[in-house]
Amino acid sequence: FRKGEVTDMRPSGSGRTRLTFLVPSRGLIGYQGEFLTDSRGTGIINRLFHSYAPHKGSISGRRNGVLISTDKGEAVAYAIFNLQDRGIMFVKPQDKVYCGMIVGQHSRDNDLEINVLKGKQ
Repeated sequence: FRKGEVTDMRPSGSGRTRLTFLVPSRGLIGYQGEFLTDSRGTGIINRLFHSYAPHKGSISGRRNGVLISTDKGEAVAYAIFNLQDRGIMFVKPQDKVYCGMIVGQHSRDNDLEINVLKGKQ
């Protein structure tokens, strides 16, 4: 999806697998964070220039959706804590939010409306 191609795949020991790709440099822009998310922080990525090559076409844009506030008010720590598994939160407790405000990055590719004002019952 980043215009790369797998050139090698083999066991690397300790239950790990070593993958070798040829990917355009522009395909790697912004990929480090995405890779760490996909590997849950356990992957190791190394880059080395291979060669110049013809243009392989356009590379798709954002992959993740956003988390959108459903209400207006102050964000609550309890709600933010319970919504952490949905994605990366941009707001902190007691930050003022409004309806429709982007409050985080969803871990999936769709947008999700959430309530960051909901306290303990």
